[in-house]
Amino acid sequence: MAIRIEEDCWFGQCSAVMPGMYIGRGAIICANSVITRNVAPYEVHGSIPNHKIGERLNFSPPDHVNALSDRCLPYFYRGFHISQAELEYSRRSGVVSAGQDACLVPANANGKAVRLEGMYEGRDSGLTLDFSINGQSCGVFSLALGYFNLTIPVPMPNQDVPKPLRDYTVVELRAVAQTVGQFYGLSSAKLVA
Repeated sequence: MAIRIEEDCWFGQCSAVMPGMYIGRGAIICANSVITRNVAPYEVHGSIPNHKIGERLNFSPPDHVNALSDRCLPYFYRGFHISQAELEYSRRSGVVSAGQDACLVPANANGKAVRLEGMYEGRDSGLTLDFSINGQSCGVFSLALGYFNLTIPVPMPNQDVPKPLRDYTVVELRAVAQTVGQFYGLSSAKLVA
């Protein structure tokens, strides 16, 4: 069984992670710990077997994730360029830039849709993004140069979504055949009725 470890995690010396475990973004695993249960984003875990002993921040995704708000950066969950230098560049265009595979986590959207707004710049005429929400494919969208606005219905989470994330909306983006010189990013993700 595969172990899944998200970005920005810290592991203490002599810690071990058992097969099939999920370690959420920004988690800290204390030294000499054995991870036998999943770790939610930004939690601090220690001991044998592991248990929560603290948290780096209260992971509470909002209904509206905004690229220009530093408070929203933890919810640009994976694959976004969020170093200070990268943000300084991408925020000039009003977005947080994304890599080929990226994941955004807004609040729970049961019975709603998610409106994604962003921008694409490139040398060619378009970019194709493959969207998956809550572990289910939601289609492939071709984006023209400039700003875009997509509204996608949100399916219920399936078993592919790690258990600590099932109370939220997990939006995954994959740039199909992204080439050098292409730049895209998201300005916001908003839950709508």
